[in-house]
Amino acid sequence: MNFAPIKKWINQTKLLLWKNYRIAMRNRFLSLLQVFSPILFILSLFVFEQAIVMNNTTGFYDVVPESLASPIAPIPICVKGRLSPQCWTFVYTPNDSPEVDEIVKRICLRNNPPIPESSVRAFASSQEIDAFMFENMNTTQGAYIFDIQDAPPNSTLERIYSYTVQINQTDYVIHGEGINHNPYVVIPMQFAADRAILEYATSL
Repeated sequence: MNFAPIKKWINQTKLLLWKNYRIAMRNRFLSLLQVFSPILFILSLFVFEQAIVMNNTTGFYDVVPESLASPIAPIPICVKGRLSPQCWTFVYTPNDSPEVDEIVKRICLRNNPPIPESSVRAFASSQEIDAFMFENMNTTQGAYIFDIQDAPPNSTLERIYSYTVQINQTDYVIHGEGINHNPYVVIPMQFAADRAILEYATSL
């Protein structure tokens, strides 16, 4: 059996490996980069995957395959704290509209428990509300910014009722558990306003 081709292949392989080794030793940084770059790439993919999994399970919104209906809670009454001499359940604007005053009255009376008048405050404009909430932090849970206008001539409606809910985004923590703003404040305020507007508009 002729082993000459095999010996030739082995010698060529040795020379090629020696050549590659010498080239690698001339620039060790690039050589190490070539070796570890695949490892770093795989590691970054693993970290990215874990970040996506944690975001889906522990983020502000949880993935719920089968959600169950839950009752909408009433607007929580704002409670005075040791550092807050006054606390308003919510504030609203404008303060010169009888329609808005009537809607706010219905919101307060239909809440459980009813919201006292001393726990609600009116402002002339949304700019005043912004300034108040900025200068008096943690003194109100949220604000209604109402906008009531005449309907266009071709509309079947007489009036158009719209509003914006603005909340205090300070984190609530009760017994070490964070409180989600949406079910605790936003949804109750939205539901109460929709109900009051519907009752008021249909009673005219």
